[in-house]
Amino acid sequence: MSENIQISESLQFYFANNQNQGAIDEILSQKTMPSDLSWEEIGQFNEAKLSALNVQLDYWKLLHHIWNMTWGTAIDLSRYQPVSPMFYASRKGNENSVEWVWDCYFYKAFEFKNYRIYTVCCADSKSGVQIGFFVEDENSEYAISNQLVLSESWLEAENDERWTKNKLVQIAGQTNVNIDLLAGLANEVASALAQRI
Repeated sequence: MSENIQISESLQFYFANNQNQGAIDEILSQKTMPSDLSWEEIGQFNEAKLSALNVQLDYWKLLHHIWNMTWGTAIDLSRYQPVSPMFYASRKGNENSVEWVWDCYFYKAFEFKNYRIYTVCCADSKSGVQIGFFVEDENSEYAISNQLVLSESWLEAENDERWTKNKLVQIAGQTNVNIDLLAGLANEVASALAQRI
């Protein structure tokens, strides 16, 4: 079944060009309001900040949807135990928050035997939509994900993470994305892991 995921208008605007991205990124980076604004400019700043925060939220929701339609269909919940949401909150940056996902990527982690499996997705205008994963053992080593033999659509391990190749699924200039290829690649990893651990 073909799966197209709609991209919100706010994200279409964000991914359209570097100028839009730069303007939104600049607004999001401002933690406090500039002190030299007029009342009219304060209103404009607040509206711009709210719009930028909406882009962030739409990005989180998009990646959550992509994760559900890729890793979410590939992960066998009778085999792998999802970690508690408290796991993400207890890590260094509240790793399931809108802000952390915006800066890094969206992921969900699972436990099986002595392993923790991290399943990841992200999107940007240069690389497109990507999924990734890594498998951590009880010694905090990543030999399984580093050595897993996968198709040519997967990059070799980098910093112990495995990612799909860039530009398999474009997002810039799109109103929706088809993630069938990525869903198939998530299934490929799930099958390979089932044979390995």
